[in-house]
Amino acid sequence: MSTYSCKYCGVDYSSLRGLTSGSCNKNPAGKYHIPYEGSVQKRYSCKYCGVDYSSLRGLTSGSCHKNPAGKYHEPLRGQ
Repeated sequence: MSTYSCKYCGVDYSSLRGLTSGSCNKNPAGKYHIPYEGSVQKRYSCKYCGVDYSSLRGLTSGSCHKNPAGKYHEPLRGQ
């Protein structure tokens, strides 16, 4: 079974429709979850500061002082 993760908060849903209909308080450009478009990784890196975590949810829960659009770490696209 596939899971879909939010790019901004790392929450997982079993359907893409469920993910995109849910609200995300970490999305700097809107109020809904945005799908993470990369593949499942052993480590996820922040595209602004380079810190890495073992989970997408762990990465996106940390604050990033270098992110110009928000205050949280954001994963590299398509990592």
